[in-house]
Amino acid sequence: MEAALKREIQEEVGLDVSVNNLLYATTFKTHKHRQIVLLAYLCTATDDDVKLSFEHQNYQWANKKQILELLPEPLIHDLNKFNFWNIAFSTETSISQTLMNKNMEEI
Repeated sequence: MEAALKREIQEEVGLDVSVNNLLYATTFKTHKHRQIVLLAYLCTATDDDVKLSFEHQNYQWANKKQILELLPEPLIHDLNKFNFWNIAFSTETSISQTLMNKNMEEI
């Protein structure tokens, strides 16, 4: 699964990533005959130079506040129930802090 995720990210947005861990998984129906499986992974990219494939027209980097404005309420409720925000953002913070410390050592 992680190899497929890395390949899809490379194909769709041109980023090389390492897959750190699965943060959240759920499934829900959007219509009577359509079920969505949502898997949220924490990934780390080597850079942020996005190159969209021909299938896409735009992208957006989003912080927590922006994400909350974009997601449907039932999904936000579920993410809150499973403590997603604390897990996702504390992990991101520690990874950012580690990278910052590494960069400071190189100076």
